Amino acid sequence: MCDSDRLQEAQDFLAQHPEVQSVDLLISDSTACSAASACRATTWSACSMPAMRLPASVFALDVWHNHRGDRPGLASGDGDRTCSPVAGTLVTTPWAKHGNQAQMLMTMEEDDGTPFVCDPRQLLKRLLSRFTAMALTQ
Repeated sequence: MCDSDRLQEAQDFLAQHPEVQSVDLLISDSTACSAASACRATTWSACSMPAMRLPASVFALDVWHNHRGDRPGLASGDGDRTCSPVAGTLVTTPWAKHGNQAQMLMTMEEDDGTPFVCDPRQLLKRLLSRFTAMALTQ
């Protein structure tokens, strides 16, 4: 999804939900625990779509948020990677008390824009490709 599409999605969403004041940007690790960053909805008017940067080792956390021994990215210094919005996942947060929050799923990428190999979303895509290649789909 290019930046102009991301901006359009955000602008359309905010036009439909003018009460939204903040958006939680969520990325899930391999144990389905989420890391989050909150941003003001108004920042979308100044940039394409918000992105957050997290260290690659976010995918090496166990369910207690302790690092396992196999820390991805450690060999390269555990630098931050860009987490970009996943198209179509921007929704209001149903349990928010005042209805003024939203949330959006993110996916991690390398600095050149290629998917980060340890991101569970990317692992699932690779697995589904293998199933498709073996005709193991409906």
